[in-house]
Amino acid sequence: MSQDEVKKIPDLLLEARNLSREGKHKEALAVIETAISLDANSGTAWQRRGDLLRMTGSYPEALEALDKAIALDPGIAWAYGSKAAALWALNKYEDALAAADKAIDLDPGYAFAYSVKGDTLRLLDRDEEAVTVLNKAIELDGQDELAYANKGAALWALGRSEEALTALEKAIELDPNYYFSYEVKGAVLNQLGRYSDSLVALDKAIALNSKSAFGYLTKGTVLMSLGRYEDALPALDKAIEISPRYARAYRVKGEALRNLRRYKEALEPLDKAIELAPESAYAHARKGEVLRMQGKYDESLRSLDTAIQLDPEDAFAYATRGATLRALGRIEEARAAFDRAIELSPNYSWAIDQRRELTAASAVS
Repeated sequence: MSQDEVKKIPDLLLEARNLSREGKHKEALAVIETAISLDANSGTAWQRRGDLLRMTGSYPEALEALDKAIALDPGIAWAYGSKAAALWALNKYEDALAAADKAIDLDPGYAFAYSVKGDTLRLLDRDEEAVTVLNKAIELDGQDELAYANKGAALWALGRSEEALTALEKAIELDPNYYFSYEVKGAVLNQLGRYSDSLVALDKAIALNSKSAFGYLTKGTVLMSLGRYEDALPALDKAIEISPRYARAYRVKGEALRNLRRYKEALEPLDKAIELAPESAYAHARKGEVLRMQGKYDESLRSLDTAIQLDPEDAFAYATRGATLRALGRIEEARAAFDRAIELSPNYSWAIDQRRELTAASAVS
């Protein structure tokens, strides 16, 4: 390679970076390919190639380029940070954590690596850790809208709704067109009982991203909170259309149909939810309730027993089991089930009423 070619490579890398900042990722990638053709041993060029491939959604190819960059120059923190993001996109969360940690080891001031690590921890349900790491990302880069949005999502999962709302408002201020911020804001507002505001946020999320399964699911959930079960069904069907393996959407649809007393129809989405997520105590318990309402008591008990096995603190499952046992005339077992439901949830009015009725009926007989 001539001296002129060596001098040309930094200019090519700069040109690619500027094109990327303009959103012209394919054009930037073509420039990087030229740089690599001039110097196939440039770790920085391979790292930029991996970055660009990741930005265009070519995650396996991105990982190949980033691994090449790391092999050529193990000290490039950005290669590990981008690798973490690509692994995150492929749902390889533990591997993503390892790559993010390596990036941080190499560059403790690397905000993007903390941001990716924080979101990865959130997706692993390690929300307390996620908030701590995302706070570090924000400390290093106060303009990182993704860090604020993901912090809001982690705080929402922790039930810290007001703090979540503050983080999400900041994310929206930094990027008014990031749909995820509005999705989570809608979920937080639902958690706070601010249903009308929640629907406004969710409609904004859907307007920004018509393929947002979570947005449609959450909208359906809010409509259910308002008792608008018929209106919830189209939103839930849209979530399922977008993401046919979205177990929670099937589960919530089954719940909506149950509330509409369309018990036979409710079984189909609940069975699908269980097929996709057999560990869901919620789905098994709702299936048990639907079967009880159809008079299929033995089948109901089997579903409810599975729910309790999966979640021994599911008060709904115990209360429904009590109602099913009462219908079968197994009074003492029913009483024990109601007692357990009330022990788990002392203000559970339906279980309290059922036990009161059981006691009154027993006294009369």
